[in-house]
Amino acid sequence: LSLTIVDVGIQSPENMGIVNIESEGVIGTGGQYQFLSTVKNYGGKTYSDVPVHFYLDGRKQKTEYISLMPGQENEISFFPPIENKGSHFITVEIGVDSLINDNKRYLSFEAINQIKVLVIDGEPKDGAFESETDYLMAAIGPSSQSLINANKISIGELTPDIKFSNYDVVILANIQSFGGNEKRLDELEKFVEKGGGLFIWVGEKVSFNDYNDWMFKLGLGFLPAEMEGKPIGDANKKDEIVYSFQNISQHRVWRYFHLNQKLMEDLKKCFVYRFMPVRTSEDSKVSILANYNDPQKRPAMLERRFGRGKVILSTTTLDKEWNNLHTDQYGHIFVIMMHEFIQYLVSRPAEENNVMVNMPIIKKYDFFISEAVLTPLQEVATRLNIQTLDQGKSYKISYMSTAKSGVYTLDLTVPPQVKEERPDIETKEYFCVNV
Repeated sequence: LSLTIVDVGIQSPENMGIVNIESEGVIGTGGQYQFLSTVKNYGGKTYSDVPVHFYLDGRKQKTEYISLMPGQENEISFFPPIENKGSHFITVEIGVDSLINDNKRYLSFEAINQIKVLVIDGEPKDGAFESETDYLMAAIGPSSQSLINANKISIGELTPDIKFSNYDVVILANIQSFGGNEKRLDELEKFVEKGGGLFIWVGEKVSFNDYNDWMFKLGLGFLPAEMEGKPIGDANKKDEIVYSFQNISQHRVWRYFHLNQKLMEDLKKCFVYRFMPVRTSEDSKVSILANYNDPQKRPAMLERRFGRGKVILSTTTLDKEWNNLHTDQYGHIFVIMMHEFIQYLVSRPAEENNVMVNMPIIKKYDFFISEAVLTPLQEVATRLNIQTLDQGKSYKISYMSTAKSGVYTLDLTVPPQVKEERPDIETKEYFCVNV
């Protein structure tokens, strides 16, 4: 038995294709946010003034023109006005050539009204910029109309009526304890597990033994690493012993710094006088974001994925006691860091709603769904099976027939009481399938 394969394709096909579409950071309503589309010339001839069309939710927004030499690729920026929160999709399309499969690409994304942040200050003081979180609040800005809206309280003001679930991100700054109320720690853990973001900053009040017991739990808790012992360094000898950041990872939280060489250089010049040593272990859910330049190259910042949420641990302080992040020389670094880190903590994985052809659409929800209907490419709607998980705490939908690229629309039905309890729930969602 013999097999002969004959190639009858075009000898040298001319082809331009859309390589990808990406957005930067969290997308908010009421503004214009950048989307980048990369277009490449795969062929051997030069293309001139090829139209590139941009659509938002299926409505054409603009057309740009691009010229590419053979083998060249280039990016085009697109700033659509985002008016409503919820699920949206971008379409980028170029003219038809001999290979049409890569002439159109899609990106699903979620827009939010605001990022609600709860800031808990473990060392409040009366003087200006003396409290643990004063510099943070200045970096975020006071406007309730901005993308980040922060509510600052002291640890003593964390009353039962303040619910973590009403916020997107919680920031703990030099918290000694929760006043013996372990139920609040359980609530915080559930908040992260369901998709919340948590940013932990240490300080003199932090007991490493307590944090290990409450939050690390021998690796089962949400703390990214085990605290080894008392802080290293002396904040009273700032001219003698200093540490700096090094090994800045390629993690997306640093993307803005990697794209701006001067900012990255300034970040590496910042000094830390004192920090909390931590011990890491082999854990696929933990990432070291940066190290110090001490002999052991100890972690400076770490992230842990916990459930659907994310936790970032800084081993130095949020105020000026253990570092110089708040000086006139490096204050801009701190401001950018806070905005980038907060936006990252609230961002949802883009891959959940963006898949390749023949890959399944799978999504989990932490609220009851009575019906889920998916409409592929404006064709016949399909009622999906809803799988109950975690003894009724979460629900999963799956759809396997994604052989065609395009936009798949999911409509959810939830009971009125669920909608009343969770008014933020979006019942329409877009999934994008690409080649």
